[in-house]
Amino acid sequence: MTLDEMLRTSDVIKDDDAIYLPPFYFSETGCAKRLIRLMKGERRVSLDVEKVMREIESDSRIRYDEIQLQAIREAISSKVMVLTGGPGTGKTTTTLGIISAYRKAGCRIILAAPT
Repeated sequence: MTLDEMLRTSDVIKDDDAIYLPPFYFSETGCAKRLIRLMKGERRVSLDVEKVMREIESDSRIRYDEIQLQAIREAISSKVMVLTGGPGTGKTTTTLGIISAYRKAGCRIILAAPT
């Protein structure tokens, strides 16, 4: 089966310069739409970022590297943040720092699934 045939029968979806299998296309575009909706929403938590960062660094037994600290700072100062990285890069440790920051600010964590 040729690519033209697969496009005609909707076995694949072409979007700009990319070609997707349908489940991946709908997953990716659905996530993008939800992220945009979150970005447009009202921020419900206001934090003193530098105060929270000092508390995390002071109280934590974890030594975050500069990239992890930057990610934590970004997470607590933004409405939405996507944390990515390969295996062993510290995503789970960074997520724990983000959770700690929000707890110090008096927030209740409803769901955190770092892996």
